[in-house]
This record gives sequence, C-alpha cells and structure tokens, in this order.
Amino acid sequence: MQKRIIEDNEALKKESGVQSYVTMGLHYGDGVKDSTGNFFKKKNSEEIQNKYTAADKEILKAYAATVWEDFFTPVNDMPVKPLGVATTTRSRSCKPR
Repeated sequence: MQKRIIEDNEALKKESGVQSYVTMGLHYGDGVKDSTGNFFKKKNSEEIQNKYTAADKEILKAYAATVWEDFFTPVNDMPVKPLGVATTTRSRSCKPR
C-alpha cells in the first residue's frame, strides 16, 4: 500500500475514495517543519503553491503573500486558553445556578 501511495497516489485516491470528502483549505501540519527540518506532512509550501491557479497566484501577489495561510493570524498572536472556548462563551440555554 505504501508503495502505491508513493508511486500512484492520485489514481489510488480516485479508486479508493480516500480524501473524497476532505474540505478545501489548510490543514494542521501543511508546510510545517519539525526540529530536524523535515516536513510533518507530504504537503509543503512549494507543492501547495504549484497547485494554485493563475487567479490564486495573482491575488496572492497583489497582497504580497505566497500562500493563503499568510492571511491568517500568526499562531504566536493567539494565546492558549486553559479550557478553550468554553471558558469565554455561554450558551443561551444555560441558566445561572
């Protein structure tokens, strides 16, 4: 199976249906390197950019960006919350005790 993933990945995805329902957009680990300089996943910035359409590239260039991720808030600017969103939101159906 691993050999097939490496050598004929696109045909394998079509035959098996793997990744048929993956939503468009970025996913954790795309283009991210580990401490040894290797990518976490098979997708890296160069591969991602090569798959962009001419329109994608034109829009990114107009904003001096290279990938769509450049528009996201940097991770360092988002503090970690101890219990996630649950500590900052409240459902309308919740009644105070």
